[in-house]
Amino acid sequence: MKQLIYPIAIALVLWSGTADAQSESRWQFQGQTLLTFSTPQPASRLLQLSERLTTLIGRLNPRQPWRIDVVPARPAAKPETSVTIRLQGQALLEVTAADAEAQGFTSARDLANSWARSLTTFFSQPGTRDRFLLGLGLPSQLTYRGLTYTLQYASAPDAGRFRTDGQRANGQVIYWQAPADNRLYEVTAQPPKPASLEQIYVLNRQRRFVIYRRSPSEP
Repeated sequence: MKQLIYPIAIALVLWSGTADAQSESRWQFQGQTLLTFSTPQPASRLLQLSERLTTLIGRLNPRQPWRIDVVPARPAAKPETSVTIRLQGQALLEVTAADAEAQGFTSARDLANSWARSLTTFFSQPGTRDRFLLGLGLPSQLTYRGLTYTLQYASAPDAGRFRTDGQRANGQVIYWQAPADNRLYEVTAQPPKPASLEQIYVLNRQRRFVIYRRSPSEP
C-alpha cells in the first residue's frame, strides 16, 4: 500500500492506492474520510482540493452553517458532463463524468450529490467547523528541541501564563505555560524554560493558543 500524507493548513489529505482494481484515494480530516475516489487520483488534484478548502474556510464564520450545493460546471454544455460542488457559493471541486463512471454512478451530478451530502453531514457535526479554523495555516506536526509534537485541534485559554523566548519551529513561534506559582508574573529578559515540555503552543490566525502535544513514541 502506497501512502502520501499532505500536512496542509487544516487537514490531512491521504492518498492511498495499489495497482489492482480495488485501488482508491481518500480525502481525510483527522482520520475521518470526507470523500473516497474509486481509483487513485493524481496527488496534485487532491492537494489542490485541500488548498481550495483552506482558502475558502478562512473567510467563513464557524458559528454559522456552511452551505454545500451542486451546480453545472459549464451551464451551456449539453449533455451535462461535469458539475461543481460549492461551499458557500464558491467552487470547491469539479466532478466529471469520468469520476462518476469510476464510482459506478450514472452521471457526474449523481456522484456530486452523494459527495455533497457527505460534506454537509460532516460540516454539520458539532465542533467540526471550529476545529478546521483552529488549524488554519498550521502544520500537523512540529519538531522542537529534537522532539515531535502533533497538532491537537484544540486551544488553551489565555490566563497570562504563556511564555516564549522567540524560538521557532516550522516557522511558528513556540510558547509554553509558566507554572502557577508566586513567580508567575516575574518579568525577565530570558524567561526560564522547563527542561521537558509535554505540550507546546502556537498562536493561530485567530490569536488563540493552539495545543501541540508530544507524540507518545517520544522519550
